[in-house]
Amino acid sequence: MFRSLIRQFVLKQTADQADWLIGDGLFR
Repeated sequence: MFRSLIRQFVLKQTADQADWLIGDGLFR
C-alpha cells in the first residue's frame, strides 16, 4: 500500500509539472 501511495504521488507531481510546462509554453 505504501508503495502505491508513493507511486500515486509521483505520478501526480509529474502530471502537474507537465501541465505547468504545457501552460508555460502556450503563454509565451
